[in-house]
Amino acid sequence: MGKIHSKSSRVQNIPQDQYKRSCSLASISSLGSSNTTLAYEDTSSIKSLGSSKSVRSLDSSNATIACTGDTKSTIYIGDMHMYGKNEAQRYDECDRLNVIHFLIRNLWESNFSAPIEGLLTHSQAKSEFHGIDILPLYPQSIKPNNITFSKCNILQRLPYDDNVFDYVHMRFMGSSLTLSAWEYVVNELVRVLKPGGYVEICELDCYWVNEGPKARMLRSQKLIGQFNICLIASPLARRALQGNDRLTDFHQMKKDVPMGGWGGTLGDIFLENAKWFVKNLGNAVDSLGMSNERYEAIIDSAINEIELKGNVFDTIHRFWAKKL
Repeated sequence: MGKIHSKSSRVQNIPQDQYKRSCSLASISSLGSSNTTLAYEDTSSIKSLGSSKSVRSLDSSNATIACTGDTKSTIYIGDMHMYGKNEAQRYDECDRLNVIHFLIRNLWESNFSAPIEGLLTHSQAKSEFHGIDILPLYPQSIKPNNITFSKCNILQRLPYDDNVFDYVHMRFMGSSLTLSAWEYVVNELVRVLKPGGYVEICELDCYWVNEGPKARMLRSQKLIGQFNICLIASPLARRALQGNDRLTDFHQMKKDVPMGGWGGTLGDIFLENAKWFVKNLGNAVDSLGMSNERYEAIIDSAINEIELKGNVFDTIHRFWAKKL
């Protein structure tokens, strides 16, 4: 795997007016089809733009576009959370992902950490960007012309040839991939990546440092027991990337994110999003062994506990590596 680079940091408090201003500007820029930066955003932000509209999946014939010459292409793996049992719950989860997308972009001050700046400036007119998701929740009209979405199951072979994309990005798959699926998925990401290209994975630990007993109840073994899923996905992502013999120049960075008012506006938003996440996770799990009322009471109690403790935080990781 070669040399390993690692960096970590603690998030500084972000003033409320600064955070709101940055999110507002990001939302506006996302609507402009001439803004190529949008292509490097996560599919969650794009999906949310069409959350109030009816959408349909792309025809499978549009799924693969061959890259020749100096054409640049990028594939994005959509946020394949367990979306819920019905359309309303699924679009609600898309809205949640939109919020955390802008939160993370503000946190990192970027959409990516891999050294791919050249892709943003070289042959932009020829750039192509592909996003895939297991459900057709993306818009068909409010998007740049060089972005294509396809319905696809990441646990099956990706509908692309080998060595097609210059950059592959996957984010927040911890609640979607089983413990044994990570190696296969990373192998698929590397397969479609060109030699010299970069693969990047971003994961949230969902491990609340300094949490109390009430918050700990929300991170029970239900998901592992029922679905063989571990929400603390960063070790799984790191191991799958470092263990792939077709990758080199592995890097990792992490940022601790405050939960609650002690972290300013960012902490408030992150705690609210965590509450939103565990609520939607309950919608997706067939049987929690308790009533909805009981589950919601546990959530409220845990969130209040986190707020009162005033020192709870989570960690967000970015990993990236280069294909040999």
